Amino acid sequence: LFRSPALATMADQKEKQIQEARALQAALQEISAEKEQLRKETDDLKAEQAQKTERARVVQSRLMEIGGELQQKSAELKRIQQEMYKAESEYMACLEAQPSLVQVLKS
Repeated sequence: LFRSPALATMADQKEKQIQEARALQAALQEISAEKEQLRKETDDLKAEQAQKTERARVVQSRLMEIGGELQQKSAELKRIQQEMYKAESEYMACLEAQPSLVQVLKS
């Protein structure tokens, strides 16, 4: 068969357009797959962030509890130390007031 040059050019152009359309479709599919992968990774990271944020909240809460306990126990320790100092002072005053008792305790 003999084709006219205009028909050959149109057929070539049509084939070129088909190839470009296929290439475009392949590129779109690749972009779509990449978008889906990125969406999944983003969702995973968001879930991990939520989990880590909750963990940080729990740890922060516990830290606050420990801080309160530390203050309470420090105050209690100070009170006990003051009581011990007072009792020791009273004991020493008692010993100093009765020198004969000191002699008995030394022997």
